[in-house]
Amino acid sequence: MKFTIIFLTYSEEAVQYLELCQIERRHQAAITIQSRVRGWHCRRRWPLLKRQLKLHQIMVKIKRDAPPCRPKLFDVIEPPPPPPGRPPPDPDDQQHIMQQTRQIYGAR
Repeated sequence: MKFTIIFLTYSEEAVQYLELCQIERRHQAAITIQSRVRGWHCRRRWPLLKRQLKLHQIMVKIKRDAPPCRPKLFDVIEPPPPPPGRPPPDPDDQQHIMQQTRQIYGAR
């Protein structure tokens, strides 16, 4: 059996149409490959993402339920009350202590 090679000549419009079809088919193949790879990658990473989400939810619950460990910015901190049987500190005494400190370390 002998094969013969036949050369067909197409018009310029037909060649352009065939090239366009080839480009479109290649584009669709690339989309299919890309979607399959992305799906495989997501399925592969899903157990890790699920574990991280559970850990994040646990940490949020712990932080929400825990008492604050330090005052927030711009919170007014009240001084602790004096021990029973001791009078509260005198504001004039505080001024006296500040004057002594300034004398020792210099006025600023």
